[in-house]
Amino acid sequence: LDGDDALDDGEREALLERVRTYRQAAAEQVEKLRIQLERAEDFADTLGTRLEQNAPAARGV
Repeated sequence: LDGDDALDDGEREALLERVRTYRQAAAEQVEKLRIQLERAEDFADTLGTRLEQNAPAARGV
């Protein structure tokens, strides 16, 4: 896109369409990763809560 090579209109449009496709695929992957991260954070919170509930009482109290 930033190159100095002269492209005819058809070549330029094909290149732009390819970049748009890459951008869309990247946006979809980002969304999938956000969902995966949210689930992992929820799982970690659940494990933390369960650990706290099942921790032995503090000694010497």
